[in-house]
Amino acid sequence: MAKRGTKTTKAAARSPVQIETVGDADRAVMVLGQAERLAAALRAALEEKVTRLREEYAARIGQHEGLAAALRADLETWAEHHPEAFPPNRRSLDLAHGRIGWREVVSVRLLRSADFVIAALEAADLDAVTVVKRVNKDVLAAYDDETLGELGARRKRVDRFYADPADEAAVGAAH
Repeated sequence: MAKRGTKTTKAAARSPVQIETVGDADRAVMVLGQAERLAAALRAALEEKVTRLREEYAARIGQHEGLAAALRADLETWAEHHPEAFPPNRRSLDLAHGRIGWREVVSVRLLRSADFVIAALEAADLDAVTVVKRVNKDVLAAYDDETLGELGARRKRVDRFYADPADEAAVGAAH
């Protein structure tokens, strides 16, 4: 049998239920089910309120974002048509409430496929290719223990405890 894991989260509160018999364990699972269902209901109520708040604010936020976008476009048009307003040899204009101007933005677009560019970089011995290698543990798990040992890995088996409360409706139907 595999080693039994008894990990609990540090944030977990102590249970108010004393478990000494099978009946106590059954009642504890019932309370567990109630707690999990209540937590899920509260989480759902929270999500519903957050969704309503997002919907409530979306139109107002959209209005302000639309105004901001229109003002940016108008300011850019004005700046393009009034280069004389900018100080000599400057690409920005300081105003009482902020600054407007142009910033150079540089980006690189691949005109050919990534495979072509990578091959060209490697052929030119240029260091602009990043290779990321990771161990695929799902594939590794398929190997036998001896092979894993030769590869510098090992299989660890641990029994993790679980408690699956029955659906409240199903419990009522069974009794």
